[in-house]
Amino acid sequence: MNLPAALARVLAAALRHPGRSLRHALDLAADLEGRRRAAALGFARGFPSVELTTLTGPLDLTIDPFTFLDGTSRVTDLALLVGLARRLPNAEYLEIGSWRGESLVNVARHAASAVSVSLSEAEMRALGLESQYLGMDGMFLDRVTNVTRVRQDSTTLDFESLGRRFDLIFVDGDHHHDAVVSDTRNAFRMLRDDRSVIVWHDCGNSYEDFRWEVVSSVLAGTPPELRHQLYRVSHSLCGVFTRAPIESGFPSFPAEPRELFDVTIRSRPFARG
Repeated sequence: MNLPAALARVLAAALRHPGRSLRHALDLAADLEGRRRAAALGFARGFPSVELTTLTGPLDLTIDPFTFLDGTSRVTDLALLVGLARRLPNAEYLEIGSWRGESLVNVARHAASAVSVSLSEAEMRALGLESQYLGMDGMFLDRVTNVTRVRQDSTTLDFESLGRRFDLIFVDGDHHHDAVVSDTRNAFRMLRDDRSVIVWHDCGNSYEDFRWEVVSSVLAGTPPELRHQLYRVSHSLCGVFTRAPIESGFPSFPAEPRELFDVTIRSRPFARG
């Protein structure tokens, strides 16, 4: 479906359900524009897929804390990050875009140190975020002692001021085109060496599709000679850059399961200390 036809259908629906459909129309427009941009760069099919455990090795780990609330990565997204950190001894970890701190805490436990770049309170208030949202910012970070927080919009930060390079970088900030392009360019500048890895969140809307606005923005921010080393990670919402030689491909939809996962869930009350 081309962009004008798709928008015409959604706008017609918006006349019937204005509140619900306007957001859908904007999302669809961004998705179609992202698909067009990706195709123009030679990625009409998106990134080839790589198995999660090809990157992490066999998984046997605990994700803690985890809230199962909006604004949280999926369990397998965090398993990917933790698995990668465990394969990079004494890893320096950079996270661009943090909120409650679930991913930050889970990875920091397996890293030598971690740096979080996220909006300051003033920047969040300027965006209209409410006090309840601000009150949960960094709420889990008292569980680790090796995290440095840099409170500044990542698109205006001079990343050289961090004074170090990183082995593992997780990009999960503003998902609009210009912000993802900026964060991606900075992530590549901050890589330590040829073993270093970048992970982007929300390269898919679900496990087996693409979120084209993000995918095309990652492509735009990646040096052209490295784009062939971008992959979509199975069983997750993530994309990854790695120089490691790995098996990848474009699975059919719906995908045939190649691995199974055992999931045990334990709940407990939570109150801030």
